[in-house]
Order: sequence, then C-alpha cells, then structure tokens
Amino acid sequence: MGTDSKGVVRDRSKWLADWTYENVKSAQNIEMRVNVVSENVAVVTGIDVTTKQDNTREVTHRDRFTDTWLQRSGQWQCISEHVTRLQ
Repeated sequence: MGTDSKGVVRDRSKWLADWTYENVKSAQNIEMRVNVVSENVAVVTGIDVTTKQDNTREVTHRDRFTDTWLQRSGQWQCISEHVTRLQ
C-alpha cells in the first residue's frame, strides 16, 4: 500500500499500472537512509528523481519518500510507502 504525492492511496497493482501510464523514462533514488528497526523491519527514506514524457516534453520531478520494509520468508518486501512532492 502506498500514498502518493497527491494523497491517493494505491495498492501494488495500481502503482504498477500508473507507472506504465505515466510513461516513465528514468528513475533514480538519491539521499537514501536505512533505519533498521528490528531483524525483520526497516524504514528507508530518500528522494526519487523521475523523468517522464509529458505530451511533447520531458518532465522531471523529485519526491521525498518513506518506505517500510518487512522481511518475510527470507525476502524483503515493501509493505507501505508515503511520498511528498518536492519539485
């Protein structure tokens, strides 16, 4: 589950569908920090810099994110996300 920069809550399938719909060209995470809460929970913060094609021009935006990760059956899964638009 995630809350995007417009306050919309999306599940994984909606997030993936929106990613394709938005015509993303590139994405990079910067300024990432990991806070390990326990042996199977971690909180990751950072900034996502994404470039997409918007009609006739490329648009780049920066979003601050906070993701909560849980280790299940030996695999880390993002179980919650929150995003705030910076630019």
